[in-house]
Amino acid sequence: MQGFKRCAGMLRTNLVVRAGKPQVFAALTEPARLRQWLCEGAEVELERGIYRLWGRSLAGSPGQWADAVQLIASRAPELLVLCQRYAGVEVELEFILSSTIGGLNIQFSMRGLDELADAERIRLAESWSAALLNLRGQIENAQPLAMPPLVSAALEQGGRTLLRSV
Repeated sequence: MQGFKRCAGMLRTNLVVRAGKPQVFAALTEPARLRQWLCEGAEVELERGIYRLWGRSLAGSPGQWADAVQLIASRAPELLVLCQRYAGVEVELEFILSSTIGGLNIQFSMRGLDELADAERIRLAESWSAALLNLRGQIENAQPLAMPPLVSAALEQGGRTLLRSV
């Protein structure tokens, strides 16, 4: 997975998985699938604008999900936009799914990070990096996986690396 790149007030990364749009969109929106790679509990009804997660994050974060995420927009099977309340700041999470050679590209962006301290921005990027790696592992292995340890993502600003991948 490429590291996160910082551009125009957002962090963006791409991840390629060996799967189709419907399978990945289902992993992002079906409660049973979300519980396999992201969190302890989920309730999703896209047609009614409901997207709730609860319990501890499987990314090993000490934070709780309760009422911290809401649905902004969805267009099956290629777009999902959520708003996550993190450290008192509303951060927009965008998943864009597009076909590519060898599978499906997941373009993941986080916006609204300017109000977060660098340490919080890095922690959020690490958490989502681990979650996206787990999503890919769950989809490609067709079985629930334990969340990997947090992986440091490359956070770059103006060509300067703030945190190197490990």
